[in-house]
Amino acid sequence: SAQGGHYRAGAMQAAVPEEVLDVLGRRLGVTMECFASPFNCYWSRFGSAFPDTDAPFGSIGRFEEQNLLQGSYEVNPPFEEAVIRAMATQCIKYIEAAERTRSALSFVIIIPKDQTSEGWQTLRHCRFLKAHWIAKKQQHGYIEGNQHMRGCSFKVASFDTSLLVVQTS
Repeated sequence: SAQGGHYRAGAMQAAVPEEVLDVLGRRLGVTMECFASPFNCYWSRFGSAFPDTDAPFGSIGRFEEQNLLQGSYEVNPPFEEAVIRAMATQCIKYIEAAERTRSALSFVIIIPKDQTSEGWQTLRHCRFLKAHWIAKKQQHGYIEGNQHMRGCSFKVASFDTSLLVVQTS
């Protein structure tokens, strides 16, 4: 469950299905994932935790070390409260900087809906929040991080998921 920041999305990073990323690209102009790896990226450029080894495969580096001032990005961090909290703070910093320069910047953030989460609360009450949808548990799912080792890669979500759109005016 998503209570207290404990999420069971699979053995490793839970990736968003390609069909969802395709819609985000077509409808919201998303062109890059901020938390991915060479094993689960959709676009040719992506942010990753290991830029030293992932750069030859398209990684532009860690999310918090970028200078994102324009564009539209998908943000699906590991479902750990400390990571979600840091990601929320960084998204707002990027948006505030883009707002000062009148640049168009948008983040589509996919995280568990957890009202006890400081990171979720930060995003939910952010003045730059433009939309918030909830996918109910058991009605959606993720691609497991170890899909290359399993016969079935899709895992039904055991928690509600928030899809938040945070963007400049």
